[in-house]
Amino acid sequence: MWRSSLNTVLCTTILLLTTTTTTSDANRQQKPAADSVRGASQGKSPAPVILAHRPMDSWAVTVGGESGNIEYLARKHGLTNRGQIGNLKGVYLFTAADSVPVSELSAAKTAALGEDQLVVFAEKQRVQVRERRSGYVQPQDPGWKKQWYLANSVGSPRQLDLNVEPVWMQGINGSGVVVGVVDDGLEWTHTDLIDNYDSSASYDFVWDDGDPSPDGNSEEPNSHGTSCAGEIAMSRDCSCGVGVAYGCSIGGLKIDFNLITDAMESNALGHENSYVDIYSSSWGPSDYGFSVEGPGTLLQQTLATGVREGRSGKGSIYVWAAGNGGKYFDSCAADGYVSSIYTIAVGSADQNGRPADYDEACAAKMAVTFSYNSATFPPSGESPDLTWRDVQYLIVYTSNIDILTVDDLATNGAGLKFSHHLGFGAIDAEALVTRARHWTNVPEQQTIQTLYHHQDKVG
Repeated sequence: MWRSSLNTVLCTTILLLTTTTTTSDANRQQKPAADSVRGASQGKSPAPVILAHRPMDSWAVTVGGESGNIEYLARKHGLTNRGQIGNLKGVYLFTAADSVPVSELSAAKTAALGEDQLVVFAEKQRVQVRERRSGYVQPQDPGWKKQWYLANSVGSPRQLDLNVEPVWMQGINGSGVVVGVVDDGLEWTHTDLIDNYDSSASYDFVWDDGDPSPDGNSEEPNSHGTSCAGEIAMSRDCSCGVGVAYGCSIGGLKIDFNLITDAMESNALGHENSYVDIYSSSWGPSDYGFSVEGPGTLLQQTLATGVREGRSGKGSIYVWAAGNGGKYFDSCAADGYVSSIYTIAVGSADQNGRPADYDEACAAKMAVTFSYNSATFPPSGESPDLTWRDVQYLIVYTSNIDILTVDDLATNGAGLKFSHHLGFGAIDAEALVTRARHWTNVPEQQTIQTLYHHQDKVG
């Protein structure tokens, strides 16, 4: 489902990372060639040029031994190797020939793969229900003066906005940061986007090619991804409005919400982890209150690998919209994408500083932005390089809950005020970037396991 509020937090993180790009650009992986085959820049074998496959006739296969056995293994089972899945080393996507439906034989095919000595693990891919997350929004009026969520010059005395202009005045606008919008496509030829478009941060995982343009013949408008990208990266002084991080590079990672699988999600969110800094996802499971779902086996591994190895070891940043099921009493606690420790979950507040009527509540929500915005910004060259954990800490410590109207305000064990509806408050771009300049990196994530032995005693 489409979701709102993500791009403002995303842009704030972008501006935040911009603050650090002076020191981090030297460590960035070389930009992949724009015409390279997907996977070649990741050390993968080039995938064959073939038509889009049916997700229901595909398998994720973890292979042991030398990679030279991959093509042989696929042919042995009558399948085609589509290449490595995202950032998962040794995990490949095998598909049936487009002209040979194998759904009826899927159980036997899965069993045969599982029994093969070269295969460590094999899982049949299934189509999942994933919906774009767009708020119940008013029409998008063009022009800067209408973008009240960035600079609220006509709003209430509390100035309910992102407080981004002071950051722009410092020359921080997202320059040097690469953002990938995981969505239904990107109209990258749009006047407001073409100057910031980055083909190396883009891919069409529906048709297996480098052009993420939306499918024009679809019954659905497929404009959601372009809208999200515009909120992030619209060029300044152009034809429509201005993006929160108008200097960043923007890419489109196109997926199909009608035929999405665990492998497709993993390919998109694991795409070029050493090149793409931030991944924006304004979608998720159904928001009508009857779904409890989360990332599949592959995507769980992809997110963990991304925060461990992405951005030259500082960790990929995954920003996720918290959900639009508030009117249906849905809770984002039932959404495993939002609840993941590796994602930054962002909700929405309205122009009065209250939770948007469509917004969902849960403990995983980190912060809110106004209207249908959600983007994050990176800090400047004076700051140390921020890890994925640093970004989360900075959002928690600098978000402003005092300007919001909160009905469930509480204080946690660290003495910080929070709300299940509004997280730790509204994103404040200036506070976020200022704090980042003097930030000391937090320690690496620590995992503690304890063994508990329970013994019943009688008498």
